[in-house]
Amino acid sequence: MSCAEQALAKRFGIALVGLGRSGHFHLTSIKNLPEVARLAWVVDVDEPRAARIAADMGCQWSASLEDPLADPSVDIVIIASTTDTHFSFIIQSLRAKKAVFAEKPISHTVSEVQEAVDLALEHNLPFVCGYQRRCDRNFVALKRQLDMGAIGQLKVVKSCSRDNPLPPLEYLRTSGGIFQDMLIHDFDMQDWLSGGQAPESILAVGHCYNAEVEKMGDLDTV
Repeated sequence: MSCAEQALAKRFGIALVGLGRSGHFHLTSIKNLPEVARLAWVVDVDEPRAARIAADMGCQWSASLEDPLADPSVDIVIIASTTDTHFSFIIQSLRAKKAVFAEKPISHTVSEVQEAVDLALEHNLPFVCGYQRRCDRNFVALKRQLDMGAIGQLKVVKSCSRDNPLPPLEYLRTSGGIFQDMLIHDFDMQDWLSGGQAPESILAVGHCYNAEVEKMGDLDTV
């Protein structure tokens, strides 16, 4: 059996970090992929929640990442915790020689993003950031049409996204702001759909209608 065939035949052990909104999306995905994925651990600082979900899923739980990373049955770490914890969990997991799927952003600084990428390359580990729109069938169809020249030369890209309803305020306080938390998807799509073309000029207009969001120094509409 080839290496590729062995990989396809294996059920990968997964440690899921973060059991909030994003974490539950990943729980659903893991449930729907029983032939290739096995949930080995769930990790959350909310211990009663972690214990309850572990009992439901038939896996182990922890309030920290140390024990899951020490478990040789864990092949992949999915990081869906609060935004401000992503980088440290990514680095821990890569140093433990685990493949990593992380929700965006990897970090709020370019230097830390580069550090994480370099570490993954050094250890030849899969490292994926969750820009799921690249897998959305509508965006995939749009990409195919653009690559085939359906509109000719790409001159202007106008992006308008809506994330309704308003995320929890506790989440927004650690999200890094609307540009890094929400508009990062638009930036990724503009780069991907254009084939990596660098824009000659950018115009962004924003406002904040929500008083609580305004207190954070953030915007709710861009």
